[in-house]
Amino acid sequence: MVNSTSVLLQPALGDWASQNRQGREMADALVQRMISEENPLLLGRMLSSFYSGGEHAGVKTGFVQQLAEKLMTSRI
Repeated sequence: MVNSTSVLLQPALGDWASQNRQGREMADALVQRMISEENPLLLGRMLSSFYSGGEHAGVKTGFVQQLAEKLMTSRI
């Protein structure tokens, strides 16, 4: 389960590529949670917590990039 509060308390792991992968994995987990709970508001909460503090640039970039790529391949 993705918890937006605990995400920023965890240190970013490794180099840029590792952090980017960590962000992508978090995005996948959040999408699954949003679907299972039928709660799209979780994305707003996660983004708000992401950009209100902490550096974790690689993690943030990977997270947003993964969501963007998934949106481009989804059927609307």
